[in-house]
Amino acid sequence: MDKHISSKSLFKFRSFNEKSKAILSNKELWFAEPKTLNDPFDCQVEHERMLESFLENIGIANSKKIKDEIDKKLNKIGVCSFSRARKNQLMWSHYADEHKGFCIGFREDYFYPDPKLLNPIDVKYQSKHPFHSTGSAVHGEYNGNHLGEIVAFFIEKAIGTKYTYWKYERERRIVRKKSGAHKFTAKHVVSISFGLKMKTEHKEALKKLLQRDIVNSCV
Repeated sequence: MDKHISSKSLFKFRSFNEKSKAILSNKELWFAEPKTLNDPFDCQVEHERMLESFLENIGIANSKKIKDEIDKKLNKIGVCSFSRARKNQLMWSHYADEHKGFCIGFREDYFYPDPKLLNPIDVKYQSKHPFHSTGSAVHGEYNGNHLGEIVAFFIEKAIGTKYTYWKYERERRIVRKKSGAHKFTAKHVVSISFGLKMKTEHKEALKKLLQRDIVNSCV
């Protein structure tokens, strides 16, 4: 097994609604473009600032070729976010409708090997972007000189960094070469946890869905 791939569970917190139920009924996870994610570091403007600092740090002049390649990759890849902790009260509050929703546990290593998936990333949390000063997140880490190496290194750092106030999420990101829906199977799902305030009728609706579309052991 690749050293980057864990056999532990990753968790997706959801409110109870049709969109969330569709994750289970359609067996699909959505891999979003980085610029649509919820942190300013993920937006296009911040990526441009990061890139300017990055090129300066590695001693490369303003390179249209590198910028174009990074823009192309960032506009193409998809990111699916998970938490590494199920017993995370802030996640239950913010992403599962204050315990009225539910949490899906996925076994990460079942997603791999897949040539369309890149290595997962454990998000690092800090107050400034990873290339904000000379040598930041570069010194001792970067030693490539080919275009592909430069692009891969930058993207991993750019999408693997979030502002400090998101630290409670304990986020791990699975990255796909192309954004969009990604199918999974019953074996990927290892647990379904109901929120403490989840309505009985919502629990029953999910149980019926799980008995029909996943496996009884998931409930």
